[in-house]
Amino acid sequence: MYELYLDGLELPILPENLKEQVSKDNKTYDVLNMGEVILGGKIGLRIWQINSVFFADGDTAPSVYREHLEKLRDSEEPFNFVLNRWNDDGSLAFNTDCEVLISDCTFEDKAGEPGTLYYSLKITEYRPFGAVVM
Repeated sequence: MYELYLDGLELPILPENLKEQVSKDNKTYDVLNMGEVILGGKIGLRIWQINSVFFADGDTAPSVYREHLEKLRDSEEPFNFVLNRWNDDGSLAFNTDCEVLISDCTFEDKAGEPGTLYYSLKITEYRPFGAVVM
């Protein structure tokens, strides 16, 4: 069991699976008489892929969720992403609480399901940065 919040908005239908991707910028070199070697690099930004649905017969209309996601997508400011995963005994397995930006957002209507809205989000971790004043 888990719970998922985007900018304080709890998603009503959780995705069947949630993919988190983390890359590392390792470098490989060909060293004379040794062959290929690898040097460890820095950890990249975390990326999450969320695929789910807003049903037309839910407590809140899918259009409300769509407007909220569009607002987050169109903003250049990061927003809070919270993901809590619970064990069967009710204890917290892990917690993710970080700032993110939407990298990709897709909405889909399907024939025979009026008002139901399928969506796909790709969100990327935001790391604050700036010049250091000395």
